[in-house]
Amino acid sequence: MWGAVVGSTVITVLVQVLNNLGTRPGMPSYASSVFSHAVYALLILVLLFLPRGLLPSITGRLRQGRPAAEPPAPRPAGTAEEALGGSPRGLPPGRSGGG
Repeated sequence: MWGAVVGSTVITVLVQVLNNLGTRPGMPSYASSVFSHAVYALLILVLLFLPRGLLPSITGRLRQGRPAAEPPAPRPAGTAEEALGGSPRGLPPGRSGGG
C-alpha cells in the first residue's frame, strides 16, 4: 500500500519539477508538455515490465542474482503410441517388456 502512496507522490513532484524546468526562459514552449509525457511514458513502461512494482522487482532480482527462469516445458512423448497412452514397442498396455 505504501508503494502506491510514495509512487504517486514521486510522480506528482517529478511532473511539477519538470514543468518548472520546461517553463524557464530559453526552453521551447512545448518543453513542459514533452517532459510530462516522458514521465507518464516511463510510468507505463514500469507498469508493463515491472507489474509487481519497482521495489519488489528490484529486491527480487537482487536476491536471485539473475532474472527468474521459466519452468521447463513438458517433454513430448517419444512415439505416437506413447502419446496416446499405449506402450512402446507394440506391447499391450501394462506390460513393460522386461521379462
